[in-house]
Amino acid sequence: MCNNVQTSHLLICKGADLSRDENQLLLRVACLSDLWKHGIIDLALRSPSIQQVLDVGFGSNKLPLLHRIARKGSLTLFEQVVERGANVSALGGCGSTVIHQLLLRSSWDQTVDKIFALCLQRVREHGGDLPVFLDLASQPGGLTALHLACKAGRTEAIDLLLDNGACTDVQTTEGLIPLHFALQH
Repeated sequence: MCNNVQTSHLLICKGADLSRDENQLLLRVACLSDLWKHGIIDLALRSPSIQQVLDVGFGSNKLPLLHRIARKGSLTLFEQVVERGANVSALGGCGSTVIHQLLLRSSWDQTVDKIFALCLQRVREHGGDLPVFLDLASQPGGLTALHLACKAGRTEAIDLLLDNGACTDVQTTEGLIPLHFALQH
């Protein structure tokens, strides 16, 4: 194990306060790199201070930990963080949802499909209004998940969104509906 991994393990095991801004950097680095494979996130998730930061956005774009993990596409890590209590409905700094982050990925595969399904399931289980959640618009531009899916030509995502109640006529700030993006793709 690398020295930085051993050091991180030691600090977390000895009670490093992960709710402090400077320690949230560790979570961001662990998510975006392969450090999570060495158990850093798993250890961090056991820390009593983690609950305070699970749904807090950090970094320049203020994305919560779950958004970063979704963007990375790690099902195992996503499941661990959701199990620990992360809110799949938490919004990022620009009003983005976990679904927005999945749609911003460069590829869509079975893992992303499973993360998407888990998000929908969790929103339902916690009494969330699924169509309202799916129709949340991120800024800038006011794009919903359906706008993003149409823009990227992700037919499987479009199908999932429509099957779960996404609205086809929500307009962006420029007055465009998802169909405009589908026709441009």
